[in-house]
Amino acid sequence: MGVTKRTSKLIVLLSLAGALGACTSGGDDAVDPLPDSGKAPCDGDYPDTSTGNVVPCITFTGYARPAEGTGETHRIEVSTADFYNPTGEETYGPGSSFGEGEPRPKALLINGSALWCNPCKNEAAQHLPGEYAELHPRGMEFMVIVVESAHIGEPASFDDLDSWIDSFAVDYPAVLDPVNQLGLDTETFPANILVDTSDMTVVEEVKGIPQDSFWAKAEELVGE
Repeated sequence: MGVTKRTSKLIVLLSLAGALGACTSGGDDAVDPLPDSGKAPCDGDYPDTSTGNVVPCITFTGYARPAEGTGETHRIEVSTADFYNPTGEETYGPGSSFGEGEPRPKALLINGSALWCNPCKNEAAQHLPGEYAELHPRGMEFMVIVVESAHIGEPASFDDLDSWIDSFAVDYPAVLDPVNQLGLDTETFPANILVDTSDMTVVEEVKGIPQDSFWAKAEELVGE
């Protein structure tokens, strides 16, 4: 179950898109410019973000492969466009932090979390690792977005992001979003959004830890 005070729809805050390319964590953590993940963010081949439940093309700051290292020197720009796979056969290009020649995912889980949220911690420790081990080899990617710190309503910092990665041995993309570019309901965490990367449409959005039906839809997206 999630920590819920109210419900809300997924709101796209397009005016904030790209704001984290040079964000700070409230101290000396400014990183500008950053290397990107190997693909120009929002380079024109992304679906129309004005259409219904299409995940907007947004750029965050974080890590493509946090298991390879965290901290200022490892931070890059990670865009939702990095996961766009319109043919189902797309691969990452030269210099990509996701691995040159590696296949782009067929499905994407966007997980919004906060350090104050105990269900988020439970999900990160007990649920996501097993699902990732099962689904990633079949063509699914996860991305955790850390939004708030250990204090409700306080924007997360890079230290919070790194702490989250260390605490839960995160080995999938992890980014910081202190201004909540996706417009997640900040009173209901965790937030889990299942995305079909062929057109970046939202297949299902769940407030709280997903149940079996959510993962069944993920399995349908990645196929055999």
